[in-house]
Amino acid sequence: MINRYLQLVRRSYIIHRNENRSILLCVCIGVFLIEVMLGLIKIGLDVQMQIDGKRNGNYHVTINNISEKTANLISSSETIANSSWVCRTDGTTWSGNETIVIGIGETFIDNMNINILEGKFPENEKEILINYSASTRNNLEIGDRLEIELNDLSSFKIVGIFEDTLEMNSSNKVAIILEESTFEKYVSKPDVKSYYIEFVNSNTIEKNVDELMNKYSLDKSQIQFNSLALLTSGQGEEEYIKEIYNIAHILIMLVMLFSIFIIRSNFNITMQQKVKYYGLLRCIGATRGQTYKLVLIEGLYIGARGIIMGLILGIIVLLGINSLADILFGEYYESTFLVLSVTNIIIASIIGFVSVFFAMLAPSRRAAKLSPLRAIIDEDEKSDRTKKKKSHLFKYIEFRLGIYHAIKSNWTVKSSNKKNNSFMQIY
Repeated sequence: MINRYLQLVRRSYIIHRNENRSILLCVCIGVFLIEVMLGLIKIGLDVQMQIDGKRNGNYHVTINNISEKTANLISSSETIANSSWVCRTDGTTWSGNETIVIGIGETFIDNMNINILEGKFPENEKEILINYSASTRNNLEIGDRLEIELNDLSSFKIVGIFEDTLEMNSSNKVAIILEESTFEKYVSKPDVKSYYIEFVNSNTIEKNVDELMNKYSLDKSQIQFNSLALLTSGQGEEEYIKEIYNIAHILIMLVMLFSIFIIRSNFNITMQQKVKYYGLLRCIGATRGQTYKLVLIEGLYIGARGIIMGLILGIIVLLGINSLADILFGEYYESTFLVLSVTNIIIASIIGFVSVFFAMLAPSRRAAKLSPLRAIIDEDEKSDRTKKKKSHLFKYIEFRLGIYHAIKSNWTVKSSNKKNNSFMQIY
């Protein structure tokens, strides 16, 4: 008899809107908590990544103790986005100041967060960059020459000034940058010489490294990962990275189980209030299967509305937290709308739907097994009991009011008789 029973879902939601508010609120809170947790993890990782990037650079791995030939072969690989030798020595001074000498290729200066404020990158072996704080302390300008003791005393021309890094901000060190080939010519024994690599796909870092190790016979001890670069993709063997994701997984599971339990409890309560409604559906021809689907889809419909509300609320809160992080860590953190990760929104939505689905299974089965006649009789009995309670209450009130009015009227009669007697005595 009921062919289009699923059309009742929206109408039922509208009619029983007050009863469904608690379920809607539970779903909304569950999705909101999951989205905010994922967003907070992303904000925390972004802050740490940006701080570490400004301190150490944006790269994926470094390779030590390889030849120039191997480095050239690696740089030609399709999986490599950018690469360069990065060399450094700290064993020299200039004008009484400890001096850091860095050698790097021009294409890699952005990866190492070297921001040229004035001038240009060195183009020949007699040109250098100097850090901003050293240039202001020593009144140095572009075009001035410095004599620095490397392999021997050499004179270099300043062609550019670059912004101080975090390390330079915390000290009074002088830092100069040479082009990579110039560094190798003037510094025979660098303190650090490594080949820095940035891969095209940051989600396959470990796979790309394994391919390089197999192809060029590299040892694992030669490879050093930028551990924080692995955080965004959940890769790496560092314990604290695994702990972050394990804690996130545990919290999400707890929220999911909590949501299932609360949603199921609320729907059970709501279903008790709609027993007569389900009984009437069975009386007019709804089968058990149709009742089961109707209750399940009605729950998913409520869940969909709750998920949308939770996502919107989560986005608003995350934007606020993102702005707060920008205020607190403004020097290191660049506020970005990437905190609204599509992946996080999809994960929160899926978990919300799964929670609602499992929470609705038991109430749907219970509604399907409901006897139509018994449902109506039970509802009528509840109605009669309610009416009896109300009638007893009203009888009690009427009894009290009757006594009051009886006493009041008797007193009024007596007082009027007294007045009449006194009036008769006067006349």
